[in-house]
Amino acid sequence: MRNVLDCINAFIPLLSTEYELVIGRKGVSVTLKILFDKKDCFHLMGLQYLADRPELSRDRGRVFDEIADGTITIEKIKSSDFYNKIEQRVHFLPLLEQMIDSNDTVFKYNKKANMYSMIEADYLMENNMESRNLFLFLSNDEGDNYFCRSFFPEEKMDYSKNQASWTLLYKKKIDLSTGAETVLYNKITFLHKPFGLIIQMAIFYPFLGNGCRKKVRTLKIKKVDDKPMVIHTKEKAKMHRM
Repeated sequence: MRNVLDCINAFIPLLSTEYELVIGRKGVSVTLKILFDKKDCFHLMGLQYLADRPELSRDRGRVFDEIADGTITIEKIKSSDFYNKIEQRVHFLPLLEQMIDSNDTVFKYNKKANMYSMIEADYLMENNMESRNLFLFLSNDEGDNYFCRSFFPEEKMDYSKNQASWTLLYKKKIDLSTGAETVLYNKITFLHKPFGLIIQMAIFYPFLGNGCRKKVRTLKIKKVDDKPMVIHTKEKAKMHRM
């Protein structure tokens, strides 16, 4: 099993990383810029649940540093009577960067759709990794900036159930220390037109039988305050035999 030090070491590169996503649904597009802070890692690991460990009641950024330098040991944290409650999220959290890199499933999170949930979040990412469904909740900070509010593997509840799925249009990863940008997801083709940009996406859906259904989705996009805004959509479906 992975431990809290593995979480810290995996989180350190994210402190100088920004993700920028463009997602769309029903004629609307949204830009999400995901940023990271040491204090977020504390909550993502679930250390707030270890109420019997007094060394964790300090400033959360300081706790991050003290786990990193060994002042707060793995053994102390595991000795908590409540550690079993966070053991699984600690095990999977080191996969966070890989999860965001590969994710293409984003939901607009509606707390009311999960009547037993107390999570206050704006968006939800879901990935299947190492045979487990992982949930990452994003909350707005200011403007287009978002932070990671909560993270855990699926247990009894599927938090994506009854949530509105948005289409990922574009994703890039920015190294803030060097300014280097890497495009991670771009399944759209931009064609310059007099009235803006036209995007075409080919989406394949399997159906019973020897073949698949191809749906071509066309999005007309213009810039509004330097942000892409979908102003028209249409779809045409075709049958393709395998």
